[in-house]
Amino acid sequence: MKRTIIFLLALSLFSLTQFAFAERYGDFVYYKTGADEATLSNYTGKATELIIPGTINGLRISKFEGRVFNKNLTSITIPDSITSLYASSFTGCSKLTSISVSADHPTLKSVDGVVFNKDMTKILCYPPGRHGEYIIPEGVTVIGDHAFSRCYYLTVVGIPNSVTVIEESAFEDCSGLANEITLPSPVVFIGERAFYGCRSLTLFTLSNDLDYIGDYAFWGCSDLISVDIPDSVTSIGRLAFNDCDKLQSINVSENNPNYSSIEGVLFNKDQTELIMYPPRGKKYLSIGSITFRLVDEKGNVFDSEGNPIDRHYTIPGSVTSIARNAFEGCNNLVSITIPDSVITIGVSAFSGCRSLTSLTIPNSVKTIGMGAFYDCSSLTSINISSSVTEIGDHYINEEILWPDEFLTVWVVICEIFKGCYNLESISVAEDNPKYSSIDGVLFNKDKTELICYPRKAAAEYVIPNDVTYIRAYAFNNRDNLTSITIPDSVTVIGNYAFSRCINLKSLVISENVTSIGAYAFEWCDNLASIILPKSLKTIGEEAFRGCHGLTSIVIPKSVEEIGEEAFKYCSLTSITIFDNVKSIGSQAFSDNENPVILTFPGSFADDYAKRYRMTVQYF
Repeated sequence: MKRTIIFLLALSLFSLTQFAFAERYGDFVYYKTGADEATLSNYTGKATELIIPGTINGLRISKFEGRVFNKNLTSITIPDSITSLYASSFTGCSKLTSISVSADHPTLKSVDGVVFNKDMTKILCYPPGRHGEYIIPEGVTVIGDHAFSRCYYLTVVGIPNSVTVIEESAFEDCSGLANEITLPSPVVFIGERAFYGCRSLTLFTLSNDLDYIGDYAFWGCSDLISVDIPDSVTSIGRLAFNDCDKLQSINVSENNPNYSSIEGVLFNKDQTELIMYPPRGKKYLSIGSITFRLVDEKGNVFDSEGNPIDRHYTIPGSVTSIARNAFEGCNNLVSITIPDSVITIGVSAFSGCRSLTSLTIPNSVKTIGMGAFYDCSSLTSINISSSVTEIGDHYINEEILWPDEFLTVWVVICEIFKGCYNLESISVAEDNPKYSSIDGVLFNKDKTELICYPRKAAAEYVIPNDVTYIRAYAFNNRDNLTSITIPDSVTVIGNYAFSRCINLKSLVISENVTSIGAYAFEWCDNLASIILPKSLKTIGEEAFRGCHGLTSIVIPKSVEEIGEEAFKYCSLTSITIFDNVKSIGSQAFSDNENPVILTFPGSFADDYAKRYRMTVQYF
């Protein structure tokens, strides 16, 4: 799947520029960054004990870039020329137990193979191959970014009373860090992803002076049971405690100025925003390869320790906003009651609530965020009230920060219900001003756009005659769909509209369709025949990619453009293309059964076939 993300393209061009000027000195790869300076970008050797040279070919090595070193290293010596050290350079060095610098190094100091700044107020890098416990020396005030990142074998860490700041990703993915950590009172700042993925932590006691908890700070701490937020905390970052499967409660001090809690559920101070409902334990207990669901004769569910798990929750009447990811991963909830005070349901608000069977959106709700019901695999029906006017729309083209990257998101309404494998109907109130439904299928108000066909709806479907546009993803991944009738009113089939409908066998596209979007029918494995309309002008990229059942195709005279890989990985033996075609994308017919192209001599298709050494026959 192709997506253009500008900043990634710029980064790629920058990287290519570096590699274009990269030079090699033995096992070291470097590139010049100044008149007499160079950056070390790679080490390709297999040494276990390595001394980095201070100069290469007369150039001073001033820094490392990225993940330079391999997993074989057990010790490394840093030259005096490198004045700044980035712990991420050693990510993946799972055997590294010692990092050394000289006693005369101008800015760094190593003690017992651990690197600090010169005055030892900041710990910079702990060797990721060390096992057991480590006590950070007294006097250290800052635990640097990535200082202990991916130190999988670290089991216990002692944090002295001198520490005030824990920077970004300081202990990220320290999966062996066991039991509990108590932060000393002076700690005021926990950076983004600071304890991300510390799966074995069961208890984390926050300091009484703590002010700031960064985005994703404790994401994925799957054994964390409870969190107590002191009154000093003024900011809790996005998704700070999400993906903590066993989290039972988030308890906030009554004197906290910005946050509050009710029975372990996190809210803002005035309880108008529900920030997070804790997942409250795993529903299943695994013993070896066997998984047990702990249920008594009344249907009550218990966690692996035998504690009862809440299965029903009523949101307080003061709440006007359900925050993004607020109920994410709450697999045990079978019902959630939303009061008529709620106006906004945030991005991914109920994502992964796999036991939720039905949900009614009250009349007060105006906005439903992108991915709000993603992976609610037991959801069979949803009722949308008259007040809802935005379903994902307000996030179009917003830059959203995920844990690892920026993405520009083009929102597709139907994707809000992605992963709802048992959804049978989407019902809309008759007086809703923007949306409507017919027999459980979602449309715009005047029913000219088909927006979403539920995953478990009927296997055969006739699209109503008023529809002119089949929206992107409308039928995507509907594996029970075997037959679809598209009326003459339809002019546009959107991107991914019927993608991966693996049991769709035949299709007649209406005579007024002018455009078939990118990926519209990709991987419809059983689609054995298709008649393209005489009105068609554009076939999008990868539109029929992977349709293994297709053995022949006639491209109508009206078609002017065929996108890249449009029919790649089909089983075509015969392709008919008329001379109106002005553009055929790369690999449009590649990986087929040695197809023969029937066309006119001198046509664009003729030139294309010869360029790709395909067999040609003429009319």
